[in-house]
Amino acid sequence: MLKLFLTKKLEMVEYFVIFDLSAGTKSKRLFQNVSLDNLGDIYTVVDNPKDADFIAVPYNYFSVKNIAGYINECVAVAQSVQKKILIFAYGDSDEEINIPNSIIFRMSQYAGKKRGNEIIMPAYVEDLGSDDFARHCVLKSNSPTLFCLAYGYAVFL
Repeated sequence: MLKLFLTKKLEMVEYFVIFDLSAGTKSKRLFQNVSLDNLGDIYTVVDNPKDADFIAVPYNYFSVKNIAGYINECVAVAQSVQKKILIFAYGDSDEEINIPNSIIFRMSQYAGKKRGNEIIMPAYVEDLGSDDFARHCVLKSNSPTLFCLAYGYAVFL
């Protein structure tokens, strides 16, 4: 099991979906209300960065990159304990991300621009074919709209 130290909590920014292990938490993002219970077997959070395998920024990089000093503070913590820092860049921007000693998980990147520290990952969404998702949706046969009642979204087909 990976031991992660999560960097400073920001009240005004929502955690990246895999770090929000609060029971019953509903994401505000469309199709990201999947249960995160199984992630407890992948990593554990530690209180001291010295005890961690990695330092993790628990936010989408694009949500925190312009918060003055935040990324630099995260880098300083990682450097102080000589650990790599995990960055999650959720979105389809090809913007260069220059953070020392980092591993960057991205959803997309052009092959010619991909750097050695970048890992391309699939988008994190709930299984639209699962029984849990289907239970919350009603298809109106005379309408092209699928109402996802439990999630509060209307998806137009």
